[in-house]
Amino acid sequence: MMDLHEAMTAYNREFGTSFGLDDVSGYTQDVTSRLNKTAADKKFLDLVIVVDQLLTGFDAPELNTLYVDRTLQKAGLIQAYSRTNRIADMQEKPWGRVVNYRWPVQNEKLMNQALAIYANKDSAILSEEEQQAKNIKDGIVAKPFPEVFAEVKETVAKLLEMTSEFQQLPPSEKQRERMLELLRAINAGMAKLKQYDPGRSSGEIAGFDYDRPDELIGQARHDGRAGKSCSPRS
Repeated sequence: MMDLHEAMTAYNREFGTSFGLDDVSGYTQDVTSRLNKTAADKKFLDLVIVVDQLLTGFDAPELNTLYVDRTLQKAGLIQAYSRTNRIADMQEKPWGRVVNYRWPVQNEKLMNQALAIYANKDSAILSEEEQQAKNIKDGIVAKPFPEVFAEVKETVAKLLEMTSEFQQLPPSEKQRERMLELLRAINAGMAKLKQYDPGRSSGEIAGFDYDRPDELIGQARHDGRAGKSCSPRS
């Protein structure tokens, strides 16, 4: 296992710095500047493995995902998870993402307990299931993938109907304003869906693939059509 001196030596070699054990704070500040994209030399970091440092006390708005392989509780959990909720661009990152590798079910319970103390005190007297539902309802925790995907599909279906399958603009100015609202809602929904691993919707696997970014839009459009054809108005 690499110790701090070895890590700093490798870091100095990679970035042309000269930090030693007598300047750990300077080293930490330099790491932070590369993680939050403010380093003067524009040599940034996309992934940092930490034990205790950098779990609290710094902001990196473009930091998207926290991978956790330990048990966090109470204030430590809230502070660590909060590293991902600084927003730089709502279109690229509407919220942060936390991936738990160790006892994810138990860690979700610990998260709900911590949120009940520090973020959502009204849920302290609720059961675990009620806490989970309230956190989602209050926007503290994101909705499950199928719910967000269903919302996007519904919006796509409305837009398809309004534009005759994207073949023409609506005739009135009011309808065109509504069309723009729907387009913005679809863009916002797609940004949210990018944060999830592919999941099941109506029995089919759906999700965002960075190698095929247009595929998710096609899935939403296809399902939107299906929903439209099954509508009682059809």
